[in-house]
Amino acid sequence: MKTLQNVTRSLALLAISLVPCACLDIELTTKVNGDGSLLRREIVSGDSAEVLTYGFISPVDSSWKVTIENVNEKTFERKAAKLFAGPEELSAVTRDSAWRTLPIRAQVDRRFIWFYTEITYRERYLKWNPFGLIPLAEYISQADLARSMRFVTPGWTPTREDSLVQERFSQKWSEWMYRDMFEAYYAEFMKGVKLQNDPSLTPAIVAAHKEEIFLRCEKWWASSVSMDTIVVVIQSILKNPKAGNAITANAIGFAAHNAKLALVAKIMGKLKQVSIEMPGVLIDSNSPKIEKSRGLWRGVAEMSYAADYELWMTSRVVNWWVVFLTALAILGGISLIFVGPGRRAT
Repeated sequence: MKTLQNVTRSLALLAISLVPCACLDIELTTKVNGDGSLLRREIVSGDSAEVLTYGFISPVDSSWKVTIENVNEKTFERKAAKLFAGPEELSAVTRDSAWRTLPIRAQVDRRFIWFYTEITYRERYLKWNPFGLIPLAEYISQADLARSMRFVTPGWTPTREDSLVQERFSQKWSEWMYRDMFEAYYAEFMKGVKLQNDPSLTPAIVAAHKEEIFLRCEKWWASSVSMDTIVVVIQSILKNPKAGNAITANAIGFAAHNAKLALVAKIMGKLKQVSIEMPGVLIDSNSPKIEKSRGLWRGVAEMSYAADYELWMTSRVVNWWVVFLTALAILGGISLIFVGPGRRAT
């Protein structure tokens, strides 16, 4: 799955196509300070109604500073910011909250090199797919992923055959996401069927129509607003109006399922960019785009949906206190050379 981390743009475009068109743009930024503290910001852009009603991806509470700014006639920005003492504190706020935010693990490593200190910051976005019943490898091979990587290689021009292969790759990715969501729905539906214990609607009857249910509702599995429509289709396929009772019987399970769908809709296609700003002079990074000491990544939510995805940057800051002490030592040595002989002569 490590190869998957490099297919940012192509998979992002595929995953975005699976959810309703997003009218909100979200950016997450982390400013790394020289002392290891982290200033975390989230910026939500869109029209006033959407910006005000949208819940942040970050676990924003009263400890965050939230502001609203009117950018122009149609666009507003709602910003949330908080200074974290260190990476452990930032990581902790996303722990055990995978259904409402992107779980991350932040890490700051420092290497003292006399006049300089090298600082490496890592921000690992953990796999957040709330379903995860079907392995991606059953639909997309390592060879498929490796070939798809070429589409994000600068300066590479795909052939017609490459484009056809990428189109098939897109179809496999889409099928995997739909199938994974369907299997989660189907598991909850079967629980409801067993709970209501109706001889006219047994697990065996439902299982006999499983594939037909998937295919008839294939494009709706990613949408929480289509759940009522799906029930109607299932009743039609099973020729049993009591099929809807399985939803009621397993109300808790379906509430959890809808919460998972809501999480996907909340993040996928909306998180446009993640950026990290480092202190000092940047010396290395896995960012595809660099602006001075700032790295920018796109497709982070889509990439981390299927596997952990790590962003990292390394910069170098000057240890001015070392420079100062070294200068004092040098001056002291010089003074001993020139002043010392004079004192001995007297």
